[in-house]
Amino acid sequence: MKKARHAFAIVLLLIAQLFCVLPGQGQPTLPPGVTSRPPEVIDATDVTPPDESVGTINLVNSQVETGPPEDLQFLEGQQNFNNGDGVRVTQGGKGKLTLDDGSFMTLFNETEVSGVNVSTSPPETDFFLQNEGFLGYVPPGVNHTVNLPNGARITILGTTFFVVFNNESQVATAGNFDGSVRYTPPGGTEQELSSARMVRIPPQGGGEVTLVELPFTPEQFEVRVDQYGTPTAGLDVLIQEFNLGSRPPSDGQTITVTVPPVVVQAGWSPWEQLDGVLKDSPTVASWATNRLDVFVRGIDDALWHKVWDGSNWTGWESLGGVLTSSPAAASWGENRIDIFALGLDREVWQQTWDGAWLGWFSQGGGDVESSGLLEDSPAVTASDSNELHLFVRTSGHNLKYKYWGGESWSPWDILGGAPIYSSPSVVSRGAGMLDIVARGESSQVLWRNALGDWISFDGTIQDAPAITSWGPDRMDLFARGTDNNLYHSTWDPSTSWSDWENLGGPIYSSPAAVSWGPGRIDVFARGETGNLIHIWYQE
Repeated sequence: MKKARHAFAIVLLLIAQLFCVLPGQGQPTLPPGVTSRPPEVIDATDVTPPDESVGTINLVNSQVETGPPEDLQFLEGQQNFNNGDGVRVTQGGKGKLTLDDGSFMTLFNETEVSGVNVSTSPPETDFFLQNEGFLGYVPPGVNHTVNLPNGARITILGTTFFVVFNNESQVATAGNFDGSVRYTPPGGTEQELSSARMVRIPPQGGGEVTLVELPFTPEQFEVRVDQYGTPTAGLDVLIQEFNLGSRPPSDGQTITVTVPPVVVQAGWSPWEQLDGVLKDSPTVASWATNRLDVFVRGIDDALWHKVWDGSNWTGWESLGGVLTSSPAAASWGENRIDIFALGLDREVWQQTWDGAWLGWFSQGGGDVESSGLLEDSPAVTASDSNELHLFVRTSGHNLKYKYWGGESWSPWDILGGAPIYSSPSVVSRGAGMLDIVARGESSQVLWRNALGDWISFDGTIQDAPAITSWGPDRMDLFARGTDNNLYHSTWDPSTSWSDWENLGGPIYSSPAAVSWGPGRIDVFARGETGNLIHIWYQE
């Protein structure tokens, strides 16, 4: 690990929109501790018989048609989706299909699905995609196959994924963000598609099948598709932005990755497996010793909350909303938490607990000239009582920043420096001390202190790193390695950053970390089945 200098800040975001309807005109009525069950995976053997409802389809915007393929009708709001139905999205539209097996797909403009057939023996679902595509999630243990016009097939066995078909070139592209996917080229045999990889499949005789690293997030995919009009156009932009190379697969071939060296360290617990089904990475805050508040985006895109009260974990409670990013959370005092995320309008929204939930409040962020749309999750930290520092990445790979000084928010500002390719993470080691980390253009960790320059670390990471601190002379950095293990480095002013140590896993999201006192760190991530997992350090 290279030594580094000093970093800057990170911050918060929150969510909602007119579609984020919460109880009581935007305010949840249940305080923490009153719980309800989180979204759960439904076993595929329980799928409704053919020709009956197998889920629901929602109109997100503009124009979506659905129903029997020979008699598609315009969708208004939400309706049941029956076995065998098709979908066509036009006029810049967008729809969301949620099936009873726990899977869901966002269908984008120009997408056409000629039928979705659900069978119970064996339990599986077949999609017949004719044009463009969708972003979705399939729970572990559920089998979905996407059949493509060029003769290729994509089988999703439990992951967040995307499938895009370009009707003009007859090329199919599929991405596996964090789970199990298989692909079958036209006239070929079934192959495994590794996590954090995508595959490009031309028509038979149209060239080689190629594998490409998948450095962008599902949120970035959705933003680019929305911005450029179709899945094909959005994917092309992402490939250019991330300078993605490709290589043809061969028998037994794996893509070479860089794994940080492993150093054994005492003091860490085994991994704890918790419940829930997370859509992406969690966030965590602490306002007292032995108190942890975890927030996640569920598979229903709502904000969910779980508490460690010092002796037990509570159940999950839904705080509602429609998030388009993972949340970020921070606490600047007892019984106070501020949460931020992106809403449907791609602006930052804030929810606050101050003895009661105060409701969603827009922090904007989309009105700053240049730098592009907001991307990914925000980041937030508290530097003192009643002070917050909020950061979010733009599509131009810059950082936006705003500050709460106790009475009012500053305007948004754009910070200079090297481009970043992930959500930021920020921590305050004390009043006036801010350190910020992010993923760089070469998949490395970038670190900066205050207004200093970005410092680049050795090693390759998959997505956004996380940083926390228990005092002015200590920082702890965490990142997901290319082997899906959690890696850790520590900082002190005399030796700077330590070598990476491997804390195991596997994890399937960016990590989230917090310290509620000297000698204590708690780290959370998304587990192999989409659940919440937890590891902690105690001196």
